[in-house]
Amino acid sequence: MSNYVHKEGKGSLFANDSRTDENNQPHYTGTCKDPNGVDWKISAWVNKAQDGKKSYLSMNFEAPKPKQETPSVGTHEDDLSINF
Repeated sequence: MSNYVHKEGKGSLFANDSRTDENNQPHYTGTCKDPNGVDWKISAWVNKAQDGKKSYLSMNFEAPKPKQETPSVGTHEDDLSINF
């Protein structure tokens, strides 16, 4: 996917080239931005209705994961400066 930035309330889905009949990967993947400006990941699978006549998309929206802060790493001198 590109670095395109969606407007609020908009999104895009792209065909998943990695999908095969043997795996359970989604047929389509993409992103959207909700009305609050939060980006979401989207996955969509093509399914058949119970009557077998119509197809529909079953979709999953994945909430953004909070960014984990990396712990700051001290220098070697910090380890040697122990006050007693």
